Amino acid sequence: MSLAYRAVLGALWTITSSVGGRLVGLVANIVLAALLTPEQYGEANVAMIIVYTANMATYLGFGQYLVANPKAGKDVAFHATFYHITVGWLALLAVVLLGGYFAKVYATPDLGFYISGVALAVAMDRVSFIPGRILAREMRFKVLGLSQMSGEFMYAGGALTLAFMGYGAKSLVYASIMRSMVTLSILTLSAERAMWLTPTRISWKTTRELINFGLPISIGNILHFGSAKWDNLIVGKVLGTGVVGQYNFAYNIADIPAAQVGEHIGDVLLPSFAKLPDSDAQKRALARASGLLALIVFPLAVGLGAVAHSLQRAFLKPNWNLVGSMLVLLSVLSIVRPVGWLISSYLQATLRPRVIMILEAVKAVGILVFVYIFARWLGPLWACTAVGMAFGTHALASIWVIKAQDQVPMSHLLKPIGRPLLACV
Repeated sequence: MSLAYRAVLGALWTITSSVGGRLVGLVANIVLAALLTPEQYGEANVAMIIVYTANMATYLGFGQYLVANPKAGKDVAFHATFYHITVGWLALLAVVLLGGYFAKVYATPDLGFYISGVALAVAMDRVSFIPGRILAREMRFKVLGLSQMSGEFMYAGGALTLAFMGYGAKSLVYASIMRSMVTLSILTLSAERAMWLTPTRISWKTTRELINFGLPISIGNILHFGSAKWDNLIVGKVLGTGVVGQYNFAYNIADIPAAQVGEHIGDVLLPSFAKLPDSDAQKRALARASGLLALIVFPLAVGLGAVAHSLQRAFLKPNWNLVGSMLVLLSVLSIVRPVGWLISSYLQATLRPRVIMILEAVKAVGILVFVYIFARWLGPLWACTAVGMAFGTHALASIWVIKAQDQVPMSHLLKPIGRPLLACV
């Protein structure tokens, strides 16, 4: 089976399972909106973002190293497993101990409990992460896709059942634990245990090699996460948990084309780029992938914005009245965000983690500064506008970097992207 065929098949499996799981999650979230108040939804999501921040800050980039270096052996994989679990669990413990402090900051008495529950779910995710990267390196995307879809089904079913029983925001926390249990079971049983769990002496040479590659990736990861989630913390602090509940609800829907389709294309392309024979082949693949990405993602994003107000009127209660307008403005991010993610996969495959780190820093700072200014002085809808502006700037900056470093004209990437966008408009 050719590499191109395996990449396309992997993308289809990943996207299909991701979209299927996400559609179930979308329906569940709409029903949950009828069972939870914006304040309850906002409180649970603030807890998740706090815990996920600690998680992303300690990802270290070792999993990406295994994918980008297909010949790395069992000893390297064990190093990655050891550090990923140990450092991650220590960070999660610290966040749990600070739960009372965060409860005071956001004036939410139960926030500490929510943080503890989400931390338990993420602790299981830390164990399943390296097996998942081993499967990605082997291009076993069918298993990865099924694990994600199964987890989303469990989350949706658990959250709805518990919400109907009156658990409120706790239903989201308990459902997260259920999802992580399912994912942990599938990934650890599917990956060859000897590949990632064979004990070996910890070597400073291997550790240094992992850190040199992974540290910039890790910084880039936390900045990437921050650009997508920390704005929620700002909106919650400035405008309250009721507004951040609606903002997060609209953001999650607007982000479906980017996160569930566009970014998964990037995940599939990382090992594909890494296996190509030379830089010229990688450049050609990048240009072709940009056109494919635009053709698939842009119609979804534009269509979502077009029906935003109709979705709000049809499915949401009056106390969710900001969601429609927010969704129109936030749908822009699914047009521009996947472009940056695609180029990030290309840069990882060509071993340029520091460039990724710089681009992610520019994006994160731009989003946080603009969202704070717009939310504080212009209101929640202008905060949504700031998100699209920042992601668009990041996409253009990423394309410019490829031009400057690889001598690929910007038109080679903009033309394939521009045609589907014009058709949507």
